[in-house]
Amino acid sequence: MDRNQFEERLLTFIRKLCRENGITADIGQDTALFENRLINSMRIIDLMGFIESELSLEVPEDKLTMNFFRTPRIIADTFCPTGGEAKA
Repeated sequence: MDRNQFEERLLTFIRKLCRENGITADIGQDTALFENRLINSMRIIDLMGFIESELSLEVPEDKLTMNFFRTPRIIADTFCPTGGEAKA
């Protein structure tokens, strides 16, 4: 899967997750997920599971901080570089 595909699937997943939790928001690549209260400590587990499943990787412990999950773009930068291979 290339980066663009991953980003599109990620945005779709985040939008779906928000709708399921009664949150309506315009979510784009640079939307602040935590600051806008779109993702919290419970929903981040779903988000990590999505990333692991989509990219066939395990989120490494050193990437388990909010800094790597602030926006969809940062998530893609962290876990799916341009070449499409997962960063570990």
